[in-house]
Amino acid sequence: MAQEYFKPAEGGLLVDVSCGSGLFSRKFAKSGAYSDVIALDFSEHMLRQCYEFTKNEDATLSEKLALVRADVSRLPFPSASVDAIHAG
Repeated sequence: MAQEYFKPAEGGLLVDVSCGSGLFSRKFAKSGAYSDVIALDFSEHMLRQCYEFTKNEDATLSEKLALVRADVSRLPFPSASVDAIHAG
């Protein structure tokens, strides 16, 4: 369902905020619909899980999927540099 909602952002940068173990981050990266996907979470533990799942699932995903530790209230991106944000 989210894929259809983000159709206007295809080819752009998608950020998955509070990504947890990266289930949706990996799905978005695998879809090939976005130039890059950023899995963002404040928890280092969750980002480690996302990294491990990504590594075990498909090592080539790391080319399209970046992991970023940041607070959602202080996103480390310049204004207008992100095409879509998924929060779930």
